[in-house]
Amino acid sequence: PPTGVQTKLKGLSLTNTQIADAGCAALAAALDGGALPALENLNLHHIPASDASKASAKEALERSTSRRT
Repeated sequence: PPTGVQTKLKGLSLTNTQIADAGCAALAAALDGGALPALENLNLHHIPASDASKASAKEALERSTSRRT
């Protein structure tokens, strides 16, 4: 289970980074696994990942958010 600051992080901006499809897949899996439980905002603008990979990560965030309510 997440500990420390991971339990409180509400926003994560990966804008203008080199996150590709594999990174988005890892992020989606981590979110589905309960990592970053307080995360509400995820910015994936201007990264080389495909639109489908970015959407997958955003969908994982939505699932994570819906589990909290």
